[in-house]
Amino acid sequence: MGNFEIAYFFVASSVLIFALHILAVVKDISSLTVKYILSAVVFLIISSVFLFLSLRIEGFSIQIAIHTFTVGVMINAILGVQTAWIPMIYMQPLGKTKAGKFIINNLFYIHQFVVLGIIFSFFIRDYKFLAGFALFEFAVIFLFLKFIFYDSIKPQIKLHGIPYTVKYFITGHVFLLIGLVVAHIIGVAGLFTLIPYHIDFMVYGFGLFTIIGGMLHLTPRIIFSMKQNKKGVPLSRNKFENLYKLIITSYIIFIGFDLYGITLYAAIIFILSVLTLFVLSLVDFIKLYRA
Repeated sequence: MGNFEIAYFFVASSVLIFALHILAVVKDISSLTVKYILSAVVFLIISSVFLFLSLRIEGFSIQIAIHTFTVGVMINAILGVQTAWIPMIYMQPLGKTKAGKFIINNLFYIHQFVVLGIIFSFFIRDYKFLAGFALFEFAVIFLFLKFIFYDSIKPQIKLHGIPYTVKYFITGHVFLLIGLVVAHIIGVAGLFTLIPYHIDFMVYGFGLFTIIGGMLHLTPRIIFSMKQNKKGVPLSRNKFENLYKLIITSYIIFIGFDLYGITLYAAIIFILSVLTLFVLSLVDFIKLYRA
């Protein structure tokens, strides 16, 4: 058994154990969040199979596995969690009108259709077909921002503004939209030289900003839960607002430098900014736990 087989065994085993655990505890699938998460689990299993096939069958593109994971797993999971979190943060109902509720509920199904379309596009290696589905996904994310984020934020924005955690989520979605536009251009015009920028927006833009937002939103709540409601010191909003500005500025510099081929300097600037955020966050989390 070669190194690949050993590595894949551990990947597949981890995926299967995780999937079985999730499926075992889910009793009610009526919740929209649960539907997104379950879809993410299903595509996680599929992506692990595609990973194996891409490395064992000649001509089976690894892009199928990658995009099954990114669009099928990551985006499904993120949309599912944010469907629950954003209205909860602003204490707003999910869907203010019948039309809004209808669109929110059906965005889930449209997204699954797009995921399958993207996978199929890579199967048949038709990049114009792929470009069309990128536009479909653009519409899904745009509507998600409108009906989940905007409709939740608007009634409370004068009183509470936009928390820094939500800013990270919104920024991530903006970069996701840009990444989808780049994907569309790649597919229509065949400009494969743009693929690195597509990756920049999808991974370091959408992925990283969403992870940071989730970390800053969830970690203090976990700590307060561990402290069993003992008194704690809340995180400094002003400090983390400034850190948000630092990260977004460094990311824009990173993209700008990368466009001019100065990748090393761009990476150093961005990495240092992200490390600053994580170190300062860790310090505050420790203080919060010890308080």
